[in-house]
Amino acid sequence: MKPKKIGRFQVGEQLGVGNQGTVYLCHDSQLQRKVAIKLLNKSLQESSFLDEARAASKLQHANIVSIYEAGEHQQIPYLVFEYAEGELLKDLINGEPLEMADALQIFQGLLEGMGQAHKAGIVHRDLKPANIIISEDKVPKIMDFGIARLLSEAKGPDRQLIGTPRYLAPEYIQRGEVGPQADVFALGLILDEMLTGMPVFSGHKQQIVIDAILKLEVKPPSQFNPAVDEKLDRFILKSLEKDPVLRYSDATEMLQAFNEMRGVTGEKLSVEEDASGTVEFLLRRMKRKSDFPALSQSVRSINAMADASNKDVNQMAGVIVKDFALTNKILKVVNSAYYGRFSGRIGTVSRAVVVLGTQAIRSLAASLIFFEHIENKQQAEQLRELVSSAMFRATLAHKVADEIDQKEAEAYFLTGLLNDLGKLLVAFYLPDESQEIDRLIKVDGKEPVAAQHSVLGVSFEKIGIEIAGQWNFPKSLIDSMKHWQGDHKPVNRLERRRLVTAFADDAMAVMVESGLDSKSAMESLAKKYNKGLNITNKQISRFATRSIEEFQEVAKAISSDISDQFIQKLTSKTDNLQSHKGIEKSKPKAMDKDGLSETQILDEEGTQTVQSTASEDNPPAAPEDAETLLMDGLQEVTGMLVGNHSVSEIFNVVLETMYRAVGFQRVVLALLDRKRGEMVGRLGFGSSADEFVKLFHFPTVYSVDVFHGALKNAVDVYIADTTEGKIQADIPEWYKQISSAGSFLLFPLVVKNRAVGLIYADHSSPHGLEIDKKRLNLLKSLRNQIVLAVKS
Repeated sequence: MKPKKIGRFQVGEQLGVGNQGTVYLCHDSQLQRKVAIKLLNKSLQESSFLDEARAASKLQHANIVSIYEAGEHQQIPYLVFEYAEGELLKDLINGEPLEMADALQIFQGLLEGMGQAHKAGIVHRDLKPANIIISEDKVPKIMDFGIARLLSEAKGPDRQLIGTPRYLAPEYIQRGEVGPQADVFALGLILDEMLTGMPVFSGHKQQIVIDAILKLEVKPPSQFNPAVDEKLDRFILKSLEKDPVLRYSDATEMLQAFNEMRGVTGEKLSVEEDASGTVEFLLRRMKRKSDFPALSQSVRSINAMADASNKDVNQMAGVIVKDFALTNKILKVVNSAYYGRFSGRIGTVSRAVVVLGTQAIRSLAASLIFFEHIENKQQAEQLRELVSSAMFRATLAHKVADEIDQKEAEAYFLTGLLNDLGKLLVAFYLPDESQEIDRLIKVDGKEPVAAQHSVLGVSFEKIGIEIAGQWNFPKSLIDSMKHWQGDHKPVNRLERRRLVTAFADDAMAVMVESGLDSKSAMESLAKKYNKGLNITNKQISRFATRSIEEFQEVAKAISSDISDQFIQKLTSKTDNLQSHKGIEKSKPKAMDKDGLSETQILDEEGTQTVQSTASEDNPPAAPEDAETLLMDGLQEVTGMLVGNHSVSEIFNVVLETMYRAVGFQRVVLALLDRKRGEMVGRLGFGSSADEFVKLFHFPTVYSVDVFHGALKNAVDVYIADTTEGKIQADIPEWYKQISSAGSFLLFPLVVKNRAVGLIYADHSSPHGLEIDKKRLNLLKSLRNQIVLAVKS
C-alpha cells in the first residue's frame, strides 16, 4: 500500500518497482523540490546498506544521481534521491542499436561517473540500462547507488547476491567477490547492448542466463553492427573477460583506454599516433594467422597473474599446464645448465614457479614466444638473427641489472627482450615492407625511424608497445620499451631500464664491429655510459663474456635454431671468446603426444583394459612418457616431504603430475571441512578447474553413492561410463549438476581410518581412461604422498 508521507516528504506517483524496493516521486516541502524516494524491500533491511548509502551520498558528480538522505519510515529503510528527468537507457535502446556517436557520448559519461565512485572506494553492484537515465542532450545519470558497496578490507564476499542476473560478473556469481572489476564487466555489457540493441546474455530462465555468463564466449559486437570497428571490439571484449584480472582494473583505467581508443588524449596527436592503421592491420593479421606467437594467450594470462598478489602458485601452474608445448619448454629450460644453481631435477611447473618465482616464469614464457615457429619461413634467417639479438640483449641487460638493481633484474631482462618486438613482428608478418625499410636505410641512407614511417606510417617502437599491451605486460614495462634518449643520469627505474637496454644494444654492436679487445671502442662505450651506469671496460668485458655463456646454455635448452653466424659475429673479433664461436645445433625433437594409449584401470571388480578416447583438450601422451612423468613427480614430491616445503606446494606437485601424465580432463583435491561438515574442493588442474573446484563440495553425512562408498570403505573407485543406467543410480545429484564427465576416478585420502579428503580425476568420454597396473600403483603412491603430507 502506498504511504501518504515518508518523513517530511509528500508521496506522489509510483515511478517503479524493482528487486530492491519501490520508488515514488515525492515533494520535499522544506526545500521545495521534487525528489525520488526508494523504500527498500525486507531482504535489504537487516544489512549495512544504510551505512553504505550514507557513504555513497558523498558522491557528487554530473553523471551520478545524488543521494540526499537516508532514513527509516515505519522501520523500513528509505533513500532520498535527486529527481532526474529523462528517459531510461533501457527504453532508449528498446531493441535497436543507438547511433554510434550517441552511444559513445553516453558511455563517456558513465565512465566518468563510475570513475569518481571507484576513486572513492565505492562499487555500484547493479549497473544496468534500467538504472541509467538519459537527458534530452544525451547526458547519462547513474541511479541506484543506494545498494552500492563501500570497499573495505574488513569486508568479505557478499553472502547474499544482489543485482540483476544478466549484468552480474562471473566472480560475483561464483564467489560473491565485490570489486570495481564487476562494475567494469557491467559497463562492458551496457556498451555492447547500446551498440547491438540486445543484451549480451539472455534466457527465459535465470539459470540459463547465469550459465551463459559463466561459460559462453562473448561474440564481438561487430558481428551484429558493422559500424563497430576492431578497436571497439577489443575494448569491449577486454571488459568482458571471465577472469577479472584480465579486465580493466576500474572505471578510471577503462576511461583512459576508452579515450586512447578514440584518440582523445587532451593533446594534439603526433604524426605517429595518428598513423596507427599499420598497428590495426598487424593485429588483424596476427588474429587470422595465429601460428606466431602460438603462446601469446598463455603469456597474457601469466602476465596478469604475475602482477596480482592474490593469485597463487596453483593458478599460475594451472594456466601453464593447459598449454602442453609451453609446459614442456619451460621444464626443459629450468632443468638446463643455465638454472643449474637449483639443486635436483624439477619435474613439475608447480615446483618451477616456487623455485624460480612468478617473475622469472613470466620472463621465460616471453622468451619462448620469440623462439616459436621461426623455422620453415622464407624469412627464417632474418628472424633467427632478430631473435638471437633480442635474447642476447636481454641476457646482457639481466647481467648488468644483477649488479645495479638485482631485485628488478627480470624486468630488465624483459625490457631488453621486447625492445625490438615491433621489428620482429613486421619481419614475420610483413616481410616485403621489412625488406623495403632495410633497403631505404642501406641504399638510400635514410634514418631508421624515417624509413619506418615512410613505409609503415608508424615506427617499430610504437608497434612493439601496442602489441606488448595486447599481451598484458604491465604498464611500467611497456613504458620502459621506449628508446633511451639523451646522456643524462636516469632519475628512476624506468629510465634506468631504458638506459641498460641501450647499453646492451651498443655493447653488441661493439662486439660485432670491433671486438672486446679493441681498447678505443671499449673506452668510447664506457665513456658514453659512465654518467648513467658508472661502468668500466673491465666490467663490460665481464658482463659480455658471462652473457655469451648463459645465452648459449639457454639456446641449447630451448632447442631453437639460433644461427651459428650470430655467435660467430659476437665472438670473431675477440681473442678470448674464440672458444664460444658456435653452439651445437640440435635437431628439434618431435613433440610428444599428451595422453596415453593402452591401459588397465581399477574398477569395483578389479582391473580391466579400456580404450582411450582423445579429445582436442586432452591430446594423448606416449605411454612411456606417462610413466616417466609419474616417476619424476613421485621422486620430486618424495624429496619435498623431507625438505622445508608447505603442504600446499606438495598438493600442487601431486595434482599437476597426475593431470599431465594420464591425460585427465580435470584433477581435483577435496579436503574435509569439519566446521561445514563437508568435503570441499581446494585446488585443481585442467579444463575450467577454478570454477569446478568451487562447485565441488558435498556433505560428509553418509548416503548411498559412489563418493561416500569410496570414502567409507577406503577403496579406489573407477566409474568407466557415467551414462550407464546401473551406475546412474549411484551417482549423487550434486555431482550430476556440476559435471558431464564420461568417466572418473576417486582416490580417498584416509588417515587413522578416517577419511580426510579425496582426489577426483575425470575424462570427458566414457571409457576415456586407460591406466595399466604399474601406472595405477604410481598414482596410488602419489596419493599416499598427500596422505603423508597431511599427517605431518
